[in-house]
Amino acid sequence: MCQHSRGNLQYNWQRDGTRVQLKSAQMKWNKTHRLWLVQFQNVKLKEDDAATSNFDELLLALYTPRGILVYQHDLKHGRSAEGLHTAVSGSGIYVYGPTGQTDWSQALDVILQKLDASACHFLGNFSLKDGLLSELAADRPQTTLQVYKDLPLADLSSKARGDSLKALVREVDSMLHPAGMITDADSHAFDWLRGGAKIKCKSAQLCWSRSRQYWQISFHNIKLQAFGIREMATFDELLLALYTPRGVYVYKHDLEFAVSTQGVRTATSGHLVTMNGPKGEQNWQEALEAILTKLDAESIGCKRLAFVPFRRLKG
Repeated sequence: MCQHSRGNLQYNWQRDGTRVQLKSAQMKWNKTHRLWLVQFQNVKLKEDDAATSNFDELLLALYTPRGILVYQHDLKHGRSAEGLHTAVSGSGIYVYGPTGQTDWSQALDVILQKLDASACHFLGNFSLKDGLLSELAADRPQTTLQVYKDLPLADLSSKARGDSLKALVREVDSMLHPAGMITDADSHAFDWLRGGAKIKCKSAQLCWSRSRQYWQISFHNIKLQAFGIREMATFDELLLALYTPRGVYVYKHDLEFAVSTQGVRTATSGHLVTMNGPKGEQNWQEALEAILTKLDAESIGCKRLAFVPFRRLKG
């Protein structure tokens, strides 16, 4: 008999007393290393003895063009520590295709060969045309992928999109301050200099949170002042680029609104700035309006600097 975990984030369900944790990952191309891989994140295995982790079985679901392939992991294969974040966020599990092999099908064959040669156990393959999957998809609200379909930057990796948005915001900053000299940063703590002001730019995408049932936009790794950690922020101004299906909104942040810590990770990773739409509101446009209303409120110190509208690239 299976029972869902009630409030326990260490595993997803129990099967006759066996605590089962499920991790999923999409097969993707790594442009830097020129290879296909699957990468499972935040796997909280005990460093000294994986068998004593807070779950008994680890199932991996590989989302690939060939289907959804499910394995029972051996708690060893492909495991990699994540540096200082391991204690908080857990380990990663990486399985790579051959370097330079651009064909996803041949790369997937190699990935599966590695898993099959290990102590991992193949459980099954679900076709992407499976009727049950179609029913589950039909019951869900419009996904993030769907609302950004055919929009500029939608097909880029998170890093490439972030770099493009940063370049856009820098151009906006230059246009708004024609008398200010914009120069490259000489530190990783900020992104550019405007005269003597150190400018930091962060970008984030409006996304649907399935677990929390709301649209959300969350900016990460912002090194603000923190008692006992940083005496002051590592920059003078924080500019935010909100990547939405409507376009890119650029705001100057007041260094206070919607700021939250990340527990022990705050020391290394910084703060979060997170804005949520109404819980249960599945319409992204309504949710975005609610978020913008908060940002534009006179009671807070954020300021809208620009809006760059989008149009569909196809159709």
